Amino acid sequence: VHRYDHGRFYPSSVDGGPKEVGTDKAKGYNMNVGWNGGGMGDGDYIGVFHQLLLPVAYEFAPQLIIISAGFDSARGDPLGGCDISPAGFAHMTHSLMALAQGKIALVLEGGYDLSAISHSFAACTAVLLGDPPQMLGRISASKRATRSIHDTKRQHASYWTCCAQSGIDRAPHFASIDKTSLIEEGEDEEDEEDEDESPGDDEVE
Repeated sequence: VHRYDHGRFYPSSVDGGPKEVGTDKAKGYNMNVGWNGGGMGDGDYIGVFHQLLLPVAYEFAPQLIIISAGFDSARGDPLGGCDISPAGFAHMTHSLMALAQGKIALVLEGGYDLSAISHSFAACTAVLLGDPPQMLGRISASKRATRSIHDTKRQHASYWTCCAQSGIDRAPHFASIDKTSLIEEGEDEEDEEDEDESPGDDEVE
């Protein structure tokens, strides 16, 4: 999951696009969710986890999870341009702990704001040590994020059963996320405008 901006964000390559699914026997094992714009926050990342990444992870059933913890997408990072809070990172880490019998390696590898890195890493390690993640308020995946999730899901429909199911048309709201629950509510607000649509990606038949 990364900034993509239709291939214009660093390193300015289409290799990070949703169509890049891997080659030969590795097809389907390379999954790119490219955000086409900045400002993606907790709702967008929690949304992609629960709508796409976690279903695929459970279907894959890994024996070990390695998290490349660069925190470039943390709130305050000057280059990533995203807006994930330390609590958001903690919730994502917590959601992975049910996989691989809890065998998780959290490895630092980058980020460009020392304060954002330290607070985010502390929140993630606290969860790994057994503390509950801080409760989040009402959040939802944006229309732009939902489109990116759907694009990736569509490209992987022939590789993963969970991706072959019905598409995502509207972003759900998530309210009062704590360490044990994720509550979906019907969306009753207008979709935000999205002026940065993906130009003509082919669909997988």
